[in-house]
Amino acid sequence: TFNGFNNPQSGQTVTFAVVQPNGTGPYTLTSSMKFAGGNKTLSTAANAIDVVSIVYANGVYYASLTKGYA
Repeated sequence: TFNGFNNPQSGQTVTFAVVQPNGTGPYTLTSSMKFAGGNKTLSTAANAIDVVSIVYANGVYYASLTKGYA
């Protein structure tokens, strides 16, 4: 679970990969962050890889989700 930075500063960023488990899952995103295009639905296939990039700016977390890496 990622809900934000401790003591966030404008300009902070984080990028992480989400790898769906094989047989248990799928993982989901439940976040109040603002996602580009409003899409925060992860791939659901076993072993699917998605990348989430987040930037904190002026009190808001902005995120983008890139799905379907193989």
